[in-house]
Amino acid sequence: MELDCVKIVPGGNPTVLVRTPVPSELRAAAALWIMGDLGIGGEQVGFVDLTGSVPQLAMMGGEFCGNACRALAVLLAEEGVAAPGEEVVVHAAGALEPVALRASLHDGVWQAWVRLPSGAGRARQVEPGAWLVRLPGIVHLLLDAERFLFSAQTCVEDAAQWRMRLGLETEAAVGCIWFSHAGGVLRIQPVVWVQATGTALLETACGSGTMALASVLPHLPWAHGVEVLQPSGAALELTATPAGWWLGGPARVTARARLFWD
Repeated sequence: MELDCVKIVPGGNPTVLVRTPVPSELRAAAALWIMGDLGIGGEQVGFVDLTGSVPQLAMMGGEFCGNACRALAVLLAEEGVAAPGEEVVVHAAGALEPVALRASLHDGVWQAWVRLPSGAGRARQVEPGAWLVRLPGIVHLLLDAERFLFSAQTCVEDAAQWRMRLGLETEAAVGCIWFSHAGGVLRIQPVVWVQATGTALLETACGSGTMALASVLPHLPWAHGVEVLQPSGAALELTATPAGWWLGGPARVTARARLFWD
């Protein structure tokens, strides 16, 4: 099968968007191949359909992904489906309602945004320093890094232990998000597991994990926009508005490719 792919990096979290129709039962296998040595790499894969009146996005495991939505915003703007700065509504698998996207150029760099009308979810404390936050299509465990130390060497195994401990292994996707607010700088270290592909990665950015922080740290001035530093070094901004939560930041297209998957 020939796959028409676009690789976009939305402030980290390299995302491959596949334009070619792929049956849902084959998407997990296709995604693993695309992310592997024979593909073009990346941290996640989304499958898009632009043939209808409303663009469609389905992630490799059916999970919701804020950064993939932001990547789609850039694709829509670059291909003229939406004008730069124009707000467009899309259907994203895992989201309970349609989501709004927009992308605009600033000094030659795309700034891409996604709006979720359902807000940042509610936090349930599971023990001191640890909270569960359910967002559409994904569950996040937020861990205060002052209480639970983050280790790049063991974080994938640590996240797996948390999933087993909390009985989360039947979820479509689970993020384990270590966060810190030292020196007034809010930052995250996200490990995201997707059940359908069996992948668990220390991601370079996580949009939905960033959104989950709002319910764990409600005292921060979200209405004015709060920047959250990602492992990539880029910052994503989360802003609360009457219409919902906007998540945005830089994004760029790094590759366009035709891949040949057996």
